[in-house]
Amino acid sequence: MRVSDCTTGAARFIDRKETLEQVARMMAEIKVDALPVGENDRIVGIITNRDIAIHCIVQGHPSDTKVGDVMSSEFLCCFDDDDAEGMLDKMAEARLHCIPMLNRGNELVGMISISDLARARTRLLAVVE
Repeated sequence: MRVSDCTTGAARFIDRKETLEQVARMMAEIKVDALPVGENDRIVGIITNRDIAIHCIVQGHPSDTKVGDVMSSEFLCCFDDDDAEGMLDKMAEARLHCIPMLNRGNELVGMISISDLARARTRLLAVVE
């Protein structure tokens, strides 16, 4: 099974100029833990709810801090044709809840969560038994 068979929706980029407060509200509204940061239709970073909590609550950054100032520019991603089982293991090992999914042209096509992969695995195992 491919990773793209497990995802439930498309992703969109957020701009590095958006504030942490704007992004936190967006995450709450659409019920996600991470959003990809893009520039010129390419992913340049990722911001997670954990990043926001650490920077705002622990380090005391104001809520109008720009995403580009705190985003992670090093991140794990996968390709839509990657093996889902292998990606589930990689994400679990890296303790990641959600990562960007790209096509082979390095264009963002979605976000994949460890929950998406686990649900797909459970469905597949139910069919096999």
